[in-house]
Amino acid sequence: MKTVLLLLILSICLFAQQEKSVHQSESEYYSRNPGLVGREFFKASANPELEGIESVSHQIYGFHPYWVSDATASGYYYSLLTHVAYFSAEVDNSTSTTGGFSTTRNWATTQVVDYCKKNGVKIHLTITMFSNHDRVLANAAYRTNLVNNIITQVNLRGADGANIDFETISSGQKDNFRLFIAELGSALKANNLELVIELPAVDWSNIFDNTFFTTVNSNIDFYFLMAYDYYYKGSSTAGPISPLTTGTSIRHVMRSITTYNSVGVPLNKLITGFNYYGYEWPVSASTRMASATAEGVTKTFSQVKTAISTIPSGDKFFDDTYKSPWYRYQSGSQWYQTWYDDSLSLSMKYDSIKSRGCAGTGMWALSYDGANTDLWGALKKAFASESNNANTILANFESSSGTFNNIPTFSGSTVGISTSSTSARSLGQAYNGWASLEVVLMDNASSSSNWTVRLLSGGGTPANNTTLSSTGYIGFYLKTSSAPAGAQIAVTIDDGAGGTELSSKKTVINNGQWNLYEWSLQEAGWVSFAAGNGVVNGPTITLDAIMFYALNNSPDWTSLIDDVSFNSTTPLPVELVSFTAKVKSSAVHLQWETATEVNNYGFEVERSNAAETMHASSTQGRTWQKIGFVEGNGNSNSPKSYSFTDRNASAGKYIYRLKQVDTDGAFDYSDEVAVDLGTPAQFSLSQNYPNPFNPSTLVQYAVPVQSVVVLEIYDITGTRVAQPVNALHEPGSYSALFNLTDLNLASGTYIYRLSATDMSGNIMYSAINKMLLLK
Repeated sequence: MKTVLLLLILSICLFAQQEKSVHQSESEYYSRNPGLVGREFFKASANPELEGIESVSHQIYGFHPYWVSDATASGYYYSLLTHVAYFSAEVDNSTSTTGGFSTTRNWATTQVVDYCKKNGVKIHLTITMFSNHDRVLANAAYRTNLVNNIITQVNLRGADGANIDFETISSGQKDNFRLFIAELGSALKANNLELVIELPAVDWSNIFDNTFFTTVNSNIDFYFLMAYDYYYKGSSTAGPISPLTTGTSIRHVMRSITTYNSVGVPLNKLITGFNYYGYEWPVSASTRMASATAEGVTKTFSQVKTAISTIPSGDKFFDDTYKSPWYRYQSGSQWYQTWYDDSLSLSMKYDSIKSRGCAGTGMWALSYDGANTDLWGALKKAFASESNNANTILANFESSSGTFNNIPTFSGSTVGISTSSTSARSLGQAYNGWASLEVVLMDNASSSSNWTVRLLSGGGTPANNTTLSSTGYIGFYLKTSSAPAGAQIAVTIDDGAGGTELSSKKTVINNGQWNLYEWSLQEAGWVSFAAGNGVVNGPTITLDAIMFYALNNSPDWTSLIDDVSFNSTTPLPVELVSFTAKVKSSAVHLQWETATEVNNYGFEVERSNAAETMHASSTQGRTWQKIGFVEGNGNSNSPKSYSFTDRNASAGKYIYRLKQVDTDGAFDYSDEVAVDLGTPAQFSLSQNYPNPFNPSTLVQYAVPVQSVVVLEIYDITGTRVAQPVNALHEPGSYSALFNLTDLNLASGTYIYRLSATDMSGNIMYSAINKMLLLK
């Protein structure tokens, strides 16, 4: 099995090495079909929410292909861009080339240059060469000629620099390519011009090694990582175009960033670009990532949006492993799968690259979203700064602890806790983005006082904090599963009228989920904390601190805090007014209704067994399995009804909940509802999920009578490697979640066996299944 897997992986890698990029394939397509140039694209619709952008926090680099009309380009939201790269001037790749251009398309006249200059956006000219690099790169005179021709074309339009997109360079020209980039970079710098180099998602030919980057870094302004086409038109199966991360051996965005950084790319020069398109493959079956029966075709995001409006909700999915949406449909007997990216998946990528410290993002290509503004909205959410007095983020912890940079015992008002208590920025867990503030409170054994913890903002100095209106709401999101019994939380504010006021105390929700704690500055319940009057009556306020309360001798308490914010008006949430579950014909029918919706991407439906077996190495708390997704209505002020039927639950007791997801990736959970499908009629063992997996997987099984149940895992030699379950079970349906990380097992096929015996040891049931571990 190991040999077969190795050969398969090797053959895929070799094939991928020869595959044309989307840049090359589309350039060649429109060269063959000039009549299509400028016909297929449309201006983005006017959207007031995308106006008023004051600045963006990162580089945003968009490609404008020559086949997109100037009229389309007039509709770009330039305030959300820092650079536009006109695509492209094509280097002559004939056998007689001397470093000239075979065409520069309409570079000399395109109005895109004028639009960029008018809006303060830098304009670059993309230089492409997809074959026959040897003749130019290996000849010093031809290299010099090409350098001079590039500078001439850039200066022709008063542009700001050049973008180099040379692809499928042979390893034999590695040194000459590096020399060319060094020569071009020096010449551009002498003319005060910028240089951007495009990097493939995977450097199969090892062109971009440490020697390359240490040689040219000083002359490169940015590198543009084409973080797409991990699955391409010619892939053997359908799959994600730009998987954020995989947990498997499959290459992905975060792995590409790490790889390039490890060989010398400074992250503050790395622009990570993503796809505004997807691929539609004809496939052999309806199953996820089925085998492709022919080459896929490109679908722009605009085309995808049109298509999914006719796809039933049961055929639209968001893949948790790859963080990518996809859908399927059938035409006659032929199944098709389309994988793409949307505002939700892109928002996740944006959060990830910001957390890594990348220079910014970009897209192939501008206009591919057509009249839709979803993707512009995701850019705004992730990178834009704007005048918005309605909502002010006081601390989001994306880059630092911000104003919460003191330990919990810093304030003299803090009592009852140990000086070992900490607060620090935490990566990987967040309500929004990638980071949050982790607060760990520990009891002071020598103190008899109940805990009062004043976690200061700005060191307790009002001048260090943002000045806010005294009418509105102040709050934050908090997540904890270790709050002591009776734990409470509150805020203190410095009132512009004098003194410090304390809000009412709220009981901490100890469910391991993100929960919003928010106080109206004008509500009853404020009391004086220090020299105040119990009323917020100044013209302005500043946030003083977040307060924690617990009894003396409480156990350690770990909390995560995110998005400390002020809202001048009450936000309009996705307001869920009902959620019910009923059993119909051995299936569970879920129904829910919303009163209002804002940016509602949709609802993930999750299920958990009420009688649940947890393996010791699994995470604490109930195990939830995503069993479906129902698309939301975006924005609505009127009631909307939804339903979902779970036909895959065996007999037993189950709990359901909804995970409501916004278009920017933010989410919230509903209350839980429970149903009873009765006692199982017979023993059963289900296929593990997910499969393949790494490192965790879930196995479900049914037990009709009281029995001792054992679940064991064996390798293909018959050696037992784990025993997740060995316990007396009452009748019911169960699930076992186990994590194989600590076992250091190799990738491959494993056997899991379920056996049940009565109290005398007589075998009542035995069954086996296979599962596949992929690292």
